[in-house]
Amino acid sequence: MGGLCHRDRKIFINYPGMRSRVIVRMIDRIGVMLVVFLVVVGCTEQLTCGKPYIKVGNSCCLDKNDNSICDNNEGQKGDSIDVDKVAKKGTDNIVDEITQKEVDKITAEQTKKITDDITKQKTKEITDKILGSMGATVTGGTAAKKCDPNIPTKRQFDSEPYYTGSLIDAHVHMPSAFPIPDSFAKQAEVEMPAFDQDVNRADVICLFDREGIKSVVGFYLVANLLTEQSVDTAEEMEKEYPGRIAPFLISPHASSIDLKPEDVESIIVSNKGLFKGIGEIGMYKPAYKDMQPDDPKFTKLYDIADKYDLVVMIHPDSDNKEAIKKILKDYPDINFLFHGPESAPWLGEIFDNYPNAYYTLDTDLFQLDKEYGPTGIYGIESKEEFISFVENNYDKLLERNIKNWKEVVEKYPDRFTWGTDIAEEWQYDPEVGALLEEGSRAFIGQLDPKVQEKFAYKNAERLLTK
Repeated sequence: MGGLCHRDRKIFINYPGMRSRVIVRMIDRIGVMLVVFLVVVGCTEQLTCGKPYIKVGNSCCLDKNDNSICDNNEGQKGDSIDVDKVAKKGTDNIVDEITQKEVDKITAEQTKKITDDITKQKTKEITDKILGSMGATVTGGTAAKKCDPNIPTKRQFDSEPYYTGSLIDAHVHMPSAFPIPDSFAKQAEVEMPAFDQDVNRADVICLFDREGIKSVVGFYLVANLLTEQSVDTAEEMEKEYPGRIAPFLISPHASSIDLKPEDVESIIVSNKGLFKGIGEIGMYKPAYKDMQPDDPKFTKLYDIADKYDLVVMIHPDSDNKEAIKKILKDYPDINFLFHGPESAPWLGEIFDNYPNAYYTLDTDLFQLDKEYGPTGIYGIESKEEFISFVENNYDKLLERNIKNWKEVVEKYPDRFTWGTDIAEEWQYDPEVGALLEEGSRAFIGQLDPKVQEKFAYKNAERLLTK
């Protein structure tokens, strides 16, 4: 026992009265364990260390110079500990630990970025193959910038009074996330440029900046085959230009690639807070020509909008009045935003009875009667033709707008929003945008000063923040 520790007394283990073989066998099995246990307890309680050793905790250490410090803990200089060295070592360890964590973090971020880049590249390759098989032209290039933010927009006409305040464009068809195949374009009656390939992303925001447009309601086309690409584009634009575009989810108006209601809800849920509305739902489109706005195909979308507090944007056809009245009544908590000349004749009746109805005045600000030939941004087919049309008919356009719209806008000052309805590639040209802005500001300047800001941006702002 003495070889295990220094002891003041010996330990004896006696088993009095235990002479039977059974007890002896038991002792054989547990004896060693018991002896070791008692020795350890005894050592812990009675441990002493003779010189030149000193007791530290439950053990002894060498102390040759008798300064009550274990020799292996003393510094190299004299009998003192080098505090600075110890502190530096501790600091270095902490710095090393933090540095390693940052390296790990950077490495993780780089890994994620590389993974995302690969995923996007593969997604683009798949997208290009799908579009190519559908007859779309995929160039892979990036459109050149046409808009210079440093060149201010200059007025071409001298109409007064003239509105110079902020604008919110409540009707903009955003460029598509992918080139539109010809077969689809004919079915949906749409000619839409593609982001990057036809319209540079920076140009879109540059146009808004030059025209004094603080934000827009932007319709992003989302098809069932290419959902991820479309949603990614909306997310990227919001990340790069936060708050400039209020994204609405618009279905293609083509039965073969339209989104199902459950698809729409899945997109809304998985991209929480991204989309502010559903639409435009164009009831005049061939795919919907035999339907009414209260058809189950659409009421399922209204249920989703009601559930997630989204605006619904509809372009009614001329025979949709009763169905429009029904959905306004059935969904009182949804704000419905309408536009288009087809519903203009019965707007007053709608506004008088349904507080959740709003209307965007846009393309009609650049329309003339048929006697003038092709007019407006959808009767005209090119930038040059539009510029010529506006320059030659500017005063006529303003006179017509005052006659047709001034009184009704002022009668319902909280229900109208301003917009342009741009969608085609030539409509994103800076010269076209400048004329759309100037003609619109000239009309707004003719409104009652109390109504001007409401129509120009405040009604849209209120609609989007409810």
